[in-house]
Amino acid sequence: PIQIDILGRSTSLVRGEYVVTETPGTILGSVQPLPNKADKDMKDLPTGRVDFGRVRVYTSSRLNVGVEGGAGVGDIIVWEGHRYEIVKEIPYQMRIQPCYKYICQLVPAEAGT
Repeated sequence: PIQIDILGRSTSLVRGEYVVTETPGTILGSVQPLPNKADKDMKDLPTGRVDFGRVRVYTSSRLNVGVEGGAGVGDIIVWEGHRYEIVKEIPYQMRIQPCYKYICQLVPAEAGT
């Protein structure tokens, strides 16, 4: 395992609007690119090429998972200078140590600021 930077995220309702709070932290785990076809995950858009990359993270730490269309936001994994939001959790039962497998989606640069 390696040390992985994360941004723990939570939401709160302030004057009728959801506000996202990010808290820096670290976990121990493993980050791996998801096997995929590079051409499939690269899209030509009017603004230029965009990478819709994903990674998987294995860790014994429990993290927040984003909920599509909801107020819940997933924690952010910071890896190789990019931000990835956790979008799916898969519990793993291994003989030595149970852990979680998380699927993380690349956050576009303008959405991550």
